[in-house]
Amino acid sequence: MPHPSRGAVLIRRQKRFPMFDAHVLKVFIASPSDTTEERDAVERALHGWNGSRAEREQIILSPWRWETHSVPELGGSAQSIINSQAVDDCDIVIAVFDARLGTATEDAVSGTAEEIDRASKAGKQVHVWFSNEPLPRDIAADELTRLREFKKRMESSGLLGEYANIDDLQHQVRNAIEHDLGKMDLGRITVRSGNAVQARKVVSAATPVTALGAGIWRVAVSNDSGAPITALSVGVVGHDSAGNLVAVTPAKDKINLADVAGKFIGEMMGGGFASSMGAANAGMAGQYIGQMAQSRLQGQLQDQMADAFETAVAGQANTAMAFATEPAAKDLSVTIDFDDENGVRWRRVDNEQPVQI
Repeated sequence: MPHPSRGAVLIRRQKRFPMFDAHVLKVFIASPSDTTEERDAVERALHGWNGSRAEREQIILSPWRWETHSVPELGGSAQSIINSQAVDDCDIVIAVFDARLGTATEDAVSGTAEEIDRASKAGKQVHVWFSNEPLPRDIAADELTRLREFKKRMESSGLLGEYANIDDLQHQVRNAIEHDLGKMDLGRITVRSGNAVQARKVVSAATPVTALGAGIWRVAVSNDSGAPITALSVGVVGHDSAGNLVAVTPAKDKINLADVAGKFIGEMMGGGFASSMGAANAGMAGQYIGQMAQSRLQGQLQDQMADAFETAVAGQANTAMAFATEPAAKDLSVTIDFDDENGVRWRRVDNEQPVQI
């Protein structure tokens, strides 16, 4: 059986309800013109299913009726246009006959008969019901004969349904829909729309760190949302002032943290402290606190010297790495891919709008 023309479509309900995504199945209601009440009953059955099951099953049934959904169009017969707009594009066909077969077309005994045949040959789910209610008095004998002959031919094509009244038809349509959905096995759609908010709270930053040396950058990914992200992947690209690509590599093996820490402490003790304390006193103070300060500074810098970014980042947490560029880059471009709390994968490039991938 071919895949139905389903898609993930954002459904927005009343303002106090959440949004949800769903497979949307187009259900074509095929019938002659004397079945207005029947078409109404079929549509009620579909909307009733939507009201009770759509959000939980992540499926929306969208009824299509020729008198309300067809679009005026030139370039073919009325039947051929309905075929292209509805029959060829639908997932399920519900066909209903009361007392008339309908007007013949160029290719079939009636428009409804052509729609049934076309959908069936395309491998779509097709259900056909005939009324066994008392016949109306104004029905022409030849019309009744045409309908009975068509029904007899259809009996060789599969199992036909009969309905005793409108309520009975509505109930049978609901059962048929349940049957179809079980066969289609559409699978789940993960909610995505509401979590674009979370994706926008996952940000990256690339900052030059001159204290660590020329061409050294700190790249951080911060999850400012309240929920974790997983499967984080980070790509970093450097550019020079002309926009050319610059090589970017992890800086862990290119930075001596002890030298950086010692230099920082030496400059601090020989600068502001020396002017207020005197060089001798500053030197003594530097010796006294040097080891403790150097150890603490190395610990802080070490957070940036990881071999790789963390792949899972808790809410209100971050992960960072130091990178080296040769020659020194003017800027870095950062691309992050990650899964949000519902397993939906997102991509952000330099904190532009997140895109679901």
